[in-house]
Amino acid sequence: MLDLTRLRSRGAAVLAAVLAVVLVAGCDPAGGRGGEPGGGASGSGDAAPLGDGGRGVRVMAVGDSLTHGGTGDFTWRYRLWNHLADTDPDLEFVGPRDGVENRATEGEDEHDGYADPDFGTAHDAMWGRTLKDASQEVGDTVAEYDPDVLLVLLGINDLGWLGAEPERMHGQVRDLLEEARQGDDPPQVLLAGVLPTQRGVDDPSFSAKVGAYNSGLDAIAEDESRSGARVVHVDIADAESYLPDRDTYDGTHPNARGELKIAAAFADALHAEFGYGAAYPRPLPETEFGPQQSPEPTAELVPGQGAVVRWEPVPGATTYRVRWAEEGQAGAGEGEPVWSRARPLPAYERTWTLEDLDPGAEYTFQVRADKGWHKGGYSDAVVVSTEA
Repeated sequence: MLDLTRLRSRGAAVLAAVLAVVLVAGCDPAGGRGGEPGGGASGSGDAAPLGDGGRGVRVMAVGDSLTHGGTGDFTWRYRLWNHLADTDPDLEFVGPRDGVENRATEGEDEHDGYADPDFGTAHDAMWGRTLKDASQEVGDTVAEYDPDVLLVLLGINDLGWLGAEPERMHGQVRDLLEEARQGDDPPQVLLAGVLPTQRGVDDPSFSAKVGAYNSGLDAIAEDESRSGARVVHVDIADAESYLPDRDTYDGTHPNARGELKIAAAFADALHAEFGYGAAYPRPLPETEFGPQQSPEPTAELVPGQGAVVRWEPVPGATTYRVRWAEEGQAGAGEGEPVWSRARPLPAYERTWTLEDLDPGAEYTFQVRADKGWHKGGYSDAVVVSTEA
């Protein structure tokens, strides 16, 4: 990683000219903020390049479930990687983990769960992680993986689960920054605020706590920045108009559009504040939501149990819904069946049994995979018949 004191190999004259332009213009080399890409970032100091010239830039995403992702997700890390790799083919994402949470097995970190694993999958994120946890762990991780820049997105679990007060969390942010920058060549830090959630929409007091936490990050970024080791606050919600009803699948976790918005905000900040990469292209592309496959169930009569329906995992599913209709003995006429619906099943439950079957009846079953409030399509029907 380079700071401005280590650029002699690029020519002192070139550096002097660039700095002169920056000082006269009164802005960073990437241009003004305001309505331009990168407008959600704020920090202290002039733009400083990333990387040491001998390798690609090393990026470490530090976060919780919003960064970790789950089975079937692309993740915002995927979308950022593909954008940055266009201009830095030697880009590295680094960290102690490389997978997503496997909802089908409740596995914590599995590489094969991505919608597309063809990118730099390494990261430092985990479902349920708190800012408090990260502030105690990040020093060792930075020492081991030597990132040039940290992309930090934490805090929702502290506020939502632990009931932490914003002032205490501000102290933990400072602790995290101190731990992360212990070495001789500390990383730059992009520090994102807590994103809007449906809980914040429904509970004004929770929204106020989120606002109080986020409002303190600009001052922390100013206070903690130093030459060659800047801290930049990235306001994703403001920069990208991030809304929980549109940009999440369950009120908290980003859907495909939310992933794009998070990636775009970090990309714009990297470009505007450090001259790295390019601003994320606008408008953001349209995306598909929810599981892109339907289950393929089987059904059989099992003596002493009933009609047992089974299916294999569907990538991206967080819940399954089974519906069934009875024909034959009930004398249902032609037309659309009268469906009964079972309660939603978590993604790790993929067997469902209908008990107390009527003799001489025919039962039709279909299964649907959902991702939060994004509904998938029902499967092809499977049928079992009981003896009269």
